[in-house]
Amino acid sequence: MTLNFSIEYRTEWGQSVEVELCFLSADGKTHFQRIPLETDDGLVWKGLCMLKARGKQFRYTYIIMYGDEVVRREWDVVPRLFPADDARTYFFIDHWRDVPESSYCYTDAYQVASGHWNMLVASVALFPRTFLFRVQAPGLAQGERVALVGDQPALGNWDTVRALPMMPSAQGEWLLSISADGLRLPFEYKYVITSSEGEAKWEKGDNRQSPSNGQWSMGNGQWVVALSDDEIRLPVPHWKVAGLVVPLFSLRTEGSQGIGDFGDLKEMADWAAQAGMHAIQLLPIYDTTQNRTFTDSYPYNAISVHALHPIYADLRRLPLSDKETQTKFQKRWQKLNALPALDYVEVIKLKEEYLHQYYEEQTDLSQPSSKGRELEGVSSFVKENAEWLQPYCVFCHLRDTYGTPQFTKWKKLYTYNRSSVTKYIESHSREVGYYAFVQYILHKQLAEATDHARSLRVFLKGDLPIGISPCSVEAWHEPHLFNMDMVAGAPPDDFSREGQNWGFPTYNWERMAEDGYL
Repeated sequence: MTLNFSIEYRTEWGQSVEVELCFLSADGKTHFQRIPLETDDGLVWKGLCMLKARGKQFRYTYIIMYGDEVVRREWDVVPRLFPADDARTYFFIDHWRDVPESSYCYTDAYQVASGHWNMLVASVALFPRTFLFRVQAPGLAQGERVALVGDQPALGNWDTVRALPMMPSAQGEWLLSISADGLRLPFEYKYVITSSEGEAKWEKGDNRQSPSNGQWSMGNGQWVVALSDDEIRLPVPHWKVAGLVVPLFSLRTEGSQGIGDFGDLKEMADWAAQAGMHAIQLLPIYDTTQNRTFTDSYPYNAISVHALHPIYADLRRLPLSDKETQTKFQKRWQKLNALPALDYVEVIKLKEEYLHQYYEEQTDLSQPSSKGRELEGVSSFVKENAEWLQPYCVFCHLRDTYGTPQFTKWKKLYTYNRSSVTKYIESHSREVGYYAFVQYILHKQLAEATDHARSLRVFLKGDLPIGISPCSVEAWHEPHLFNMDMVAGAPPDDFSREGQNWGFPTYNWERMAEDGYL
């Protein structure tokens, strides 16, 4: 596979341009390498490399070097992604990508609210000799699409009726491949926006130019000329949406179990969509379980920056096979749901008892008929999230074993040790597995609520705590990332005359910087 790169970039003295190439293999692994470019005039940088494909696809981005230091990177939210094919020669004609003014159009929130988040992403065919056009077109209205028209018959002869429709790709990018056999170099072209009513809007500015015959010697083999243009030259409308801010725990419906849950969140999304809203902002929904007292109801004192709170599990989605036990639980949660205010202690007690019962049923090997509804996805969930899930599960089991989240008071594993934690999981697999099982259920229910909201063009916006609890998984697992002998707070103001002591350890920024804040 031969790769030819060309980009205009006016460097400063001592700077150089390189390509950062990344191969993506089928197993999800990535392989990186850098390709230095050269220039004759300090403006146009070019490079050529011949290499063997190390995956099914590859992407690349440009970086600016000063010696061995990377001093600038392109905006790479929409990656330049291509199929890896050893039989092809690629010619890349690029523009440097800065963060665009329309960067908000590339966020998930905008994609959901505009109805583009689930747009079918098409794959484009490559001909033996191909011109591949790529352009970003953010801010399109419903029903609008991108097309290309140019100065030759194969490009429509500037007739928008004959414009070539492009295919949507990821995050507002549109693609079009054309066989080079019907084109003469050089040629001129423009992008147009077409509507479902047949109207066409021309982009502003001069015609875009193809490379000339003399720019590269393409030969007779299989090749692709990729023209990665900047954004389509049309104004992007300012974006405003209406939404609401609500604590999830307050969304009690007739079927709730004493507190709002992920099932109730779906009904909230229905209401928001009917009201013409596109955003729902929630208070933190992370696990705050320390002592199972009312103080645990404070949503900003989480024991994990990853784990969801078991209290938000929708038990209606988890029916027990023992119907008598199911009925008893339902009577309990109906009483709790009828209370004028949330009884946090009794609700978390009921939810955990129910989840333990459900876990026992699902993992009871003597009852194969009831086994497996939830277990099918647990294994892959645990594997994909092991980095945070394993410490969390062990922390929870030790918290419940010793009756305190203050890990310095535990008799075992008060200092985190990976090998000891692994052995602990092996010797307490069933007990520790419960917490992973619950997290999988919560993950699945939140994902379902999120997808339901997105189908209505409503996005969820989460509130994040500013720090971690000193009695948390992170404080136990990664204490080196925090100044555990210090606490964060706020100075005196009109809201608090004496200031605020939040009790959260401060961040050890110097230590975090050592691994790039990973």
